[in-house]
Amino acid sequence: MLGRDNRPSSAKLEALLRAGVESVGSSSESFGETTTPQMHFYTYLRNVEGNSESSSYLQTYQDRLVHTFNALVPPRVSRLTVDAANGVGGR
Repeated sequence: MLGRDNRPSSAKLEALLRAGVESVGSSSESFGETTTPQMHFYTYLRNVEGNSESSSYLQTYQDRLVHTFNALVPPRVSRLTVDAANGVGGR
């Protein structure tokens, strides 16, 4: 399971890592540009919940994030500011 951030060097590093993994007869799956929390969640889905359908990971992540947000934030909140820093979330 590979993911990368949005730095210019990330795609090249991912390609080199993938080539190294394949050179020893193993395989990898790329999730492309993604956040660290997403990769942690994807790893959890695969290793703890046994979900190998990676095509559903992003939707599952978004569904659970929205559900948890709605459970934590009172309905009367009219404005919320999110600081996504300069990472993938900042795009």
